[in-house]
Order: sequence, then structure tokens, then C-alpha cells
Amino acid sequence: MGLMDRIRTALGWATADRRAEARGRLGELHDADMPVPEDAPADEDELLDQAELHVRADHGNTSPEVLPEDRPPREPPESA
Repeated sequence: MGLMDRIRTALGWATADRRAEARGRLGELHDADMPVPEDAPADEDELLDQAELHVRADHGNTSPEVLPEDRPPREPPESA
């Protein structure tokens, strides 16, 4: 399903559907046989929620109070 996951990720990115993008990224990680962290949620919906939060943080679509714990808040760009 690697191709479908890449397509889902790209379509999620293109349409700003962060949940679809997160679902695609999770599929890509699963296909790459990445080890699952011990603290990862066992429930698939919780895992998708957490992945969506990370995708939103990657795009700067979160407010500081909802950033994933392992992500520092983004600094605003410096003015020239």
C-alpha cells in the first residue's frame, strides 16, 4: 500500500486535510517497518489524533497550547 499512502499524504497536503495527510504518513511509516515507540497509543484513533497533531505542528497550524509535547513552539520569522 505504499503508493496509496504516498498519494493520501500528497492529497492531504494539497487539500490542507491534515487528518488525511496524517493517515498517509502513518501508512508510510508502517510500510517502512519503523519500530513503534513504547509510549504510542494502542488505539488506532488515538494514534491518528496524535499523528494529526504532529502534521499540524509541521505546518504551523496549531496554537502553542496544543503542540505535541516533543515539539517546541515555532519562532516567528525575523523581519528584514
